[in-house]
Amino acid sequence: RPRGVFIPASAISSIEGKEYVFVVNDGRVERRAVAVGDSRGSDKLISSGLIAGERVIVDAPPEVVDGVMVQEKTK
Repeated sequence: RPRGVFIPASAISSIEGKEYVFVVNDGRVERRAVAVGDSRGSDKLISSGLIAGERVIVDAPPEVVDGVMVQEKTK
């Protein structure tokens, strides 16, 4: 059984061959390097860089950058 966290592939970006995701941490965006593994449907396994329960930004718009404050939508 693979170890890690599955997230939507659309949450993963890359720069110069290195993958990262944007995580919401204390109301701010944090860019985090991740190790990407196997696929399961449209999801990818993150084997390091994320902990289960952390909130990632899926389909991040171009204006999302490390350190910016976010306003979360209420359900």
